[in-house]
Amino acid sequence: MESLYDIKEFGMQNEINRLKAELIERGEHVENLNKEFDKLKLKYDMVVAEKDGFSAKVNSLFADVILRDKQIRQMEEHLHKLHMEHGEMIAESNRVKELLKLRVEALEKEVNRQRIMILDGAECKREAIRQLCFSLEYYRSGYKQLREAFLGYKRHAVVAA
Repeated sequence: MESLYDIKEFGMQNEINRLKAELIERGEHVENLNKEFDKLKLKYDMVVAEKDGFSAKVNSLFADVILRDKQIRQMEEHLHKLHMEHGEMIAESNRVKELLKLRVEALEKEVNRQRIMILDGAECKREAIRQLCFSLEYYRSGYKQLREAFLGYKRHAVVAA
């Protein structure tokens, strides 16, 4: 009887040790996911800062266009020359606007892609936590059943004796 109890206790101890090792491994996995999340967040922040820099550059370009337009109005004697330069500036401004618009769209797509990756990572973390909870509940239930079975078996032995 004692050897059977010792064997069961040894088996349960092995199971507990295995579960502890599995829990540590999953904790490390969660820690790795957190580190990856932090990296992605830093990258996102850098992209936002870069976008802000481009916005400032766009504002600067708009200010340059306005200043040049004022200079065109003030120099009537050079109307023909300024008219040609003005046309070139408008074309360049439109080209820059289009380039910046394309860059902003690309950055917005990148931000959305990263946001989706972050949300997917968060969902994976939640799923991992759910799985850990289910596993813990499963093993806790099994442990309770074994304990009840063992205690119930032991009580019958005491009552019979």
